[in-house]
Amino acid sequence: MDYDQFVEKSKTLGTGLIDLLPTYFKKFDDETEYPVSEVAEHLSVSEETVRRWCRNGELISEGITHYRINGLVLKRYLFNKSKNRFPKTLKEIIEE
Repeated sequence: MDYDQFVEKSKTLGTGLIDLLPTYFKKFDDETEYPVSEVAEHLSVSEETVRRWCRNGELISEGITHYRINGLVLKRYLFNKSKNRFPKTLKEIIEE
């Protein structure tokens, strides 16, 4: 299950599944473009880590040297990257 499917399932079930995601998901608005510094701060990683994700093509971004990252794109990336570390109850929902 990817992030979009998870959101749709949450809406369908009306159970607040979104609230089970790590808190950093709530810090990013789907429509907003974020600079590397803000993404790094909210995720407690270095700016270089975020830049590396962008350079390597792991995280889709706008810009060549001054990356801007769309909130929804970031949530999709984080969801796929973090699935293994979600709590057991959330993993079970995702794996259904």
